[in-house]
Amino acid sequence: MRKPEDEIHDGPLADAHYVIDFDLALIVARSAITRIVVARIAEQAGLKTHSQAPEDASAIIGGSVPAIALLAGGADGHDCDELLGQLVAIQRGTGSSRAPRLIMLTNVVAHQPHHAMIDATIVMPATPDQLQPIIRDLIDSLRG
Repeated sequence: MRKPEDEIHDGPLADAHYVIDFDLALIVARSAITRIVVARIAEQAGLKTHSQAPEDASAIIGGSVPAIALLAGGADGHDCDELLGQLVAIQRGTGSSRAPRLIMLTNVVAHQPHHAMIDATIVMPATPDQLQPIIRDLIDSLRG
């Protein structure tokens, strides 16, 4: 029998229990070279990385949530739109911690984030001097 409080929590995240892995970064890009370069930068910031193409990335999202996700939008800035929606739903499911923190990597200088939940937008090519401080700041904000 359903209770009134059950109705409040209905939806895709109703049964989700997420554990944030503060040492993990999810790197998503269509280009293998971009995945490798961004993964190395994240590793130099002290994180373990998991790199995937956009069409394969949703399969790895399970009970453990990466602390940060770096999404390369591609030429039009929309390569990761489907995954972005899933990550935003997970953010809402993690409550006040709002993990994973999201960094959009874009090729278009004038491209504006198409979602309010994106924490930072970086114009490619990303460099360690540019990206590592942002990664560290976002991880620190998650840890409180």
